[in-house]
Amino acid sequence: PGPADAATRVAVLAYFVDVAAIDDAGRTFTADLYLRLRWKDGRLAGPPGRRRVPLASIWHPPLLVRNARSVNRHLPETAE
Repeated sequence: PGPADAATRVAVLAYFVDVAAIDDAGRTFTADLYLRLRWKDGRLAGPPGRRRVPLASIWHPPLLVRNARSVNRHLPETAE
């Protein structure tokens, strides 16, 4: 979202909400995570106050979860 020659800083916060299962023999675990990404995109500036938009409608950093066996999304993917 910034100049073409500059990287966009993205802050990533990951919270373990719950560890539902641990399989020592299989070396796997099942967990509920909450991820929050923060960045500034001047193209989205508008009147003061918060607004919520679908994440798919704006530029956003791609998120890759490595070694994930399955990902179930339970909350809407939005930007605020």
